[in-house]
Amino acid sequence: MPLPYTELYTALETGTVDGQENPAANILNAKFFEVQKYMTVTRHQYNPQIVLISKVFWDKLNDEEKAVLQSAATEARDYQRTVSREVDAKAMAEIKATGMEVSELNPEETQKLQRCRQAAR
Repeated sequence: MPLPYTELYTALETGTVDGQENPAANILNAKFFEVQKYMTVTRHQYNPQIVLISKVFWDKLNDEEKAVLQSAATEARDYQRTVSREVDAKAMAEIKATGMEVSELNPEETQKLQRCRQAAR
């Protein structure tokens, strides 16, 4: 049965649910560390942000305009990845400082989990 995110803290606190899956920044911001003792970092999923453009619009652009937009999109991608990794590292450090016990899967275990996830699709 689905549970609204806004009810997750209370559900963890009361034992209605015994776990959740969220990025470290969400776990920190929602203060799940107050009601959840353990965290396993699996890195089984990456949630990139996507830049989209209409093919109709794209086809109307000249080569110089396409190059400018492609360059800007590549720059934005690289910046997003850098910021995302920095925010995650900071949130993880803060979570660990709260006393939550954090375990991280080794690369082999992570690959197994990724393969299971892909097979389930």
